[in-house]
Parts: sequence; structure tokens; C-alpha cells
Amino acid sequence: MKLLTFILGVLFMCSVVLGVEKQTKEQPQTLETLYPKEYKTIMNGAEANNCTDPVLLCILFAIRNAENGREGLEFGVMHPKAKDQPNSLRVQAGWCAATVSKNYKRWLDSKEDIDFISFLGRRYCPVGAKNDPTGLNRHWITNVRAFTERNLQVHLQHDKQVKYKWETSQQLGHDMGRNSGKARCIQTSRDSNAQPNTNQIERRNE
Repeated sequence: MKLLTFILGVLFMCSVVLGVEKQTKEQPQTLETLYPKEYKTIMNGAEANNCTDPVLLCILFAIRNAENGREGLEFGVMHPKAKDQPNSLRVQAGWCAATVSKNYKRWLDSKEDIDFISFLGRRYCPVGAKNDPTGLNRHWITNVRAFTERNLQVHLQHDKQVKYKWETSQQLGHDMGRNSGKARCIQTSRDSNAQPNTNQIERRNE
């Protein structure tokens, strides 16, 4: 009888463990699980700087990946008031969020035949900048776009097969973009081979 009770107990424990493992595996990823240690601080910076729109928010987190900055320079923001400050992640995230939000409005007004991440990259991480002697900035747009699309799939719970075609300001139209209240990208079945150029992602230590 004791043996039977022991066996039943073991089987019960195994079923509990397997059930927990299954539940864990099936739990969808979120931005918080992708950035567990930094999520709340970065979100605080986004909320304080009008950067909570799903697309803009995913771009903000993507910049954290692309910059891969050391403490004090997490988002690669070089301004003296943002670099190496106390509570540096919050300060850097706030400056980056403000830059993303303000440049989105500038992009809408520009009506240029260029998508937003490319527009942002020209200002945030320009090719040929004096603080980029090795030319790593040329990879910034590709990396941010790829990380953003990964973040969008997670944040919006899109199927992994969903691909994104980024509209230009000219295609979007000034009135449509500003009146919609949301940053936009179009889902498409078009295949995209763009992947983060991880070999070129280095920490910013300037």
C-alpha cells in the first residue's frame, strides 16, 4: 500500500512539473520578457516623452539593441546632459524616446520619399560622423529595422511569418499620418532577408 501511495505521489509530481513546463513553453514572449532587467526603466522614459505608440516604442527598444551601449551610454546619446549621468538608463532612454517622437513628427512634415527608420538614422546615427571612425554607423538603419520588426511581432503578437513594409512619408501622406494618431507600417507577405548585422554591433564606449 505504501509503495502504491509512493508511486501515485511520484506520478502526480511529474504531471505537475510537465504541466508547468508546457505552460511556460506556450507563454508568448513580450517586450518585458525580451528586456527583463531594463523594461520598466525604458518604459518610464517612453511614457514621459510621448513614445508609447506601438511602432515608436518598438523602435525605442530596438535602438537599445543596436547601440548596445555601456552604462552611461546605453542608447548612444552623446549629449553632455545625457551621457554618464546618475540613473543613466532612464536618462538615456528618455533622451532617445524624445528624439524618436520628435523626429516622427518631422518625418511626417517632410513628405520625403523615405521611411521613418531611415529618416531617423540620418539624424540619430549619421554615416561619416566624427565619433564613428570605423564606420559602424552604416549598419544602424538595417539593425534597428530588424530589431524593430522582431519587437513588433512580439509586442503586437503577430505571427512570425508576418513581414513589414515600411511606408515613406510621401506614401503615407501628411494628413493621414498626423490625424491617425498612430505611427504606421503595413503588414505584407513580402519576404525579407534583413537580419541584425550582429557582427557589427559593438558597445559604444566613447
